[in-house]
Amino acid sequence: MGSNKYYREREEKRIENEIKEYIKSCGGLCYKIHGGDLYQESGIPDLLCCWGGLFFGIEVKDPDGEPSAVQLAQGLRIKKAKGHFIIATSVQDVKDYIEKEGLIGL
Repeated sequence: MGSNKYYREREEKRIENEIKEYIKSCGGLCYKIHGGDLYQESGIPDLLCCWGGLFFGIEVKDPDGEPSAVQLAQGLRIKKAKGHFIIATSVQDVKDYIEKEGLIGL
């Protein structure tokens, strides 16, 4: 069980890095959020990004991972505020979202 958690954390870190590099290569900003802090709200997405004047909250999961209820609730709050919320298991998920939403120029 411990090694499975270790694998998942490593896989999520690899995916995070690929997404950050992709967004930065397209001229965007991307910040990693470290959860679990007493002074930070629960469920904030792993990556907070600004790209093409738009706000993105990106929750990164390994391919077998599922977002928690509180993460999904934060995603709804972001969408309600007219931001973009993505659950990504790969950089391709981010690219697909951009295309699907008609944000191709980013």
